[in-house]
Amino acid sequence: MKHFTKTISLLALVLIMFFAACSKEKYTLEYKLAKGETYKINVLTDLTMNQEMMDQDMKIAILMDMKMHYDVTDVQANLITMNLMYDAVSMDMDMDMGAMGATKMSFNSNTEETVATSENMSAMFKAMTGIPVEMKISKQGKVESVSGFDKIFTTMLATFAEDVDEQVKIQTEEMLKQQFNNESAKSMFQQISAYFPEKPIGIGEDWKVSMDIKTGQFSLKSDMDMTLKSVEENIATLEVSGSISTPEDGIVQEIQGMETKTSMKGTQQGTIKIDINTGWPVNSEISQNLEGKTEVMGIKIPLTYVSKITMKN
Repeated sequence: MKHFTKTISLLALVLIMFFAACSKEKYTLEYKLAKGETYKINVLTDLTMNQEMMDQDMKIAILMDMKMHYDVTDVQANLITMNLMYDAVSMDMDMDMGAMGATKMSFNSNTEETVATSENMSAMFKAMTGIPVEMKISKQGKVESVSGFDKIFTTMLATFAEDVDEQVKIQTEEMLKQQFNNESAKSMFQQISAYFPEKPIGIGEDWKVSMDIKTGQFSLKSDMDMTLKSVEENIATLEVSGSISTPEDGIVQEIQGMETKTSMKGTQQGTIKIDINTGWPVNSEISQNLEGKTEVMGIKIPLTYVSKITMKN
């Protein structure tokens, strides 16, 4: 009898453990976008860079606000085709160069200006809006291809006034080439989409995401630890933490005829909320803190980089 009782107790324990495991619901996090639908997003980037050079503290603060929408034109087995279009773009820049003085600039696509000058380039931001860029992404968030960004680049350049200094035109054209091209666009979207796990997961489970972020000549290696913290009313909350750094050999650039090498590393953390019915981000906040140095002609310049990227639907 005693042996029978122990057997029953053990069986009950096994059943409890079995049903507890079965009751832990699994969620498939991926894009489930519908053809003909439009999905909106607002990306706000708050960035501060500090560097110390020849006993001078220099600070550049940039606040950039981009509103865009995505029209889904086709959905195949594992491939989604969308047209990205900028609706509004603005940027505020505050540069404190120590003894060299301070400068503030603001640009906004919501302007009546049609010609860009050295002092006011709002017309360039206006030229970004309304031009479709085709993207093909997998349901897991991998960007397969981007096409059409070159049209945004050429349209922005066409807004320059004829009397703008030629050197300013050359420098601006080079900057736009680096920022507004298909590869940069691919990297930008990948940052806000390539965080889905490879398999269905339950609350409390972890997975890792690694990606290379490239914007112009600037590239970073991002390694993130993701956790599904909760699912409430079809909104999944993901917790993010991890590291971010420049490549092992640093980033080598040529600025005003001088070769520079930048090496940085730091941390990132935040939360991402997505609609599990569509996979589309509802709200997210990611903070990044990096420290390092830039080397120019043998001189090492300490550098810090602090950013907060907020996304809202």
